[in-house]
Amino acid sequence: MKPGSDKILAKAVRALGRADLLLEGGAADRAAERAYHAIVYAARALLNENGTRSHSHDGVRRDIEALIPPAPDSLRLALARSGQWRASGETLQPADADALVAIARPAVEDVRKCIEEES
Repeated sequence: MKPGSDKILAKAVRALGRADLLLEGGAADRAAERAYHAIVYAARALLNENGTRSHSHDGVRRDIEALIPPAPDSLRLALARSGQWRASGETLQPADADALVAIARPAVEDVRKCIEEES
């Protein structure tokens, strides 16, 4: 594992755990925000493993799409859906936030597996 990837991935795991807690507490928008950040952190960890550092969220999405070999489908899907939500600026209903947290879980896990396999 390249230096820094473990720390970025740990941020993704923490953000996902926080999203679960916020969702349970009824804070749908805050849960969605944490899930979004979990996805972005996971993407940044994968990019770090490939020697790329993106500083903007749009840059992260663009660089993930350009990766060879491709990023896991779960991560690409999660980035697309979470980016759409974020760009809309809409307040999410609890069911929508739950769906966003649900797509963040496999994205973070698949990135963890990719990074561990490469190490």
